[in-house]
Amino acid sequence: MLSDVQRLVNSKKLDYNKMFRPILNQSNAINIYTGLDLVSIQEFNEVEEKISYTGLLYLYWRDELFTWNPSEYGDLKDFYIGVNEIWVPQLMNVNAVKEIDKLSQDWHSVQAQSNGFMLYIIADIFTSSCAFDVTYYPWDEQVCSFHFMPSSYGPGKIKLLPYYKVVFQTYYLPSGSWDLVDTKAEADGLSVVFKITIRRKPMFVIVNVILPLMFLSVLNIFVFLIPTETGERISYCLTVLLAIAVFLTLVGDSLPKNAEPMSYYSFYLLSVLVVSATITIFTILNLRLYYADEENEVGTFWRIFAKLIRCKCRQSKKNAKSDRYIHRQHNRDIIGGLNQAREEDKGDDKVNNRTFTGNSGNRPYIVHSAGFILNKHDHNTENAEEFRKRDEEHLEDTDMAPKTTWKEISVALDPWLFFLFLVVFVVDTIVFLAIIYTGDNK
Repeated sequence: MLSDVQRLVNSKKLDYNKMFRPILNQSNAINIYTGLDLVSIQEFNEVEEKISYTGLLYLYWRDELFTWNPSEYGDLKDFYIGVNEIWVPQLMNVNAVKEIDKLSQDWHSVQAQSNGFMLYIIADIFTSSCAFDVTYYPWDEQVCSFHFMPSSYGPGKIKLLPYYKVVFQTYYLPSGSWDLVDTKAEADGLSVVFKITIRRKPMFVIVNVILPLMFLSVLNIFVFLIPTETGERISYCLTVLLAIAVFLTLVGDSLPKNAEPMSYYSFYLLSVLVVSATITIFTILNLRLYYADEENEVGTFWRIFAKLIRCKCRQSKKNAKSDRYIHRQHNRDIIGGLNQAREEDKGDDKVNNRTFTGNSGNRPYIVHSAGFILNKHDHNTENAEEFRKRDEEHLEDTDMAPKTTWKEISVALDPWLFFLFLVVFVVDTIVFLAIIYTGDNK
């Protein structure tokens, strides 16, 4: 009944002073049992290194001066009373971001029980600092601690104890960005610490940052497949390089501004930028080779390089020619009708530097580039292959071999540079993922 509550409160106010700790022996410390019920994570700011969360802070203690016999007050076992009417412990958030202030408010109320135990629930949005470890970003785990301690009493007067060894999750609402992995509650008597371990959900960063960056990096490598004559290589390279730089700026704004520890992802972004800048440099140098003066003699190294490339190309062409030649011989479809096998000047032995294959009547023949006509009744594929090899060896003579130009070297470099930077990018990405994976499993 209301009258019973009013009568109880009036009787207790006669000799109750909320300025003193509600314990008969003032030399002893009063035990305050605390607990935190995490409701939701409101904000996790990596740049400012702070976390905002909605929580219920439970304070539970025994008031030895506020007890009663329920039978004398209509079997009243408990009721709620304002914090201004009785003594309550004044706690403060030690690692608050903006300012440190007491947590209790004048409009709060306390549940009083007949045996003297008081339950005070402080519901609020708390903002605390949290030292971030972004070493394995975006596959990182963060451990945040929430420190609470009395604001008006020193050691030996109030003793804070954890009501339970973990953080309650009675009303917890899962976060879209973080998974709650573990919780812990600790106390040293003077203060109480609640720790939560959260793991980032990396899908957002993967889809919106990492994958676009990888696509841009691969796109940058394709600059070596653009024909040089188009004149678009430099603009293409610089456009992709600027896009990567923009991504670096966006990612840098989302990470803490500290040097220890550095994120492996920051090193990966730096490596991608270095590779992209190197591609731009090689593109410029390759263009200088392409438009170099043809009168400048090609160096020994580049001649050897061009010869190796040319040998591989000639080998593939040689196999293709051999297959075509054997097929034609098998079907008796040797190119014929050649009317002129060589060109001679009157009184001179000079001949046209070409090789012809033809048919004279019923006898196949081959005209060698040196001017000899070889006629054989029993011409077969083995003879054709032998003459073809002799002809190619003749063309490889230094006086008759085509001169290597800078333009040919530039064109030959393009596929090599393409595969080189593609391998570098793949290795770089694999190393980054391997470091993150091994570190995340430790």
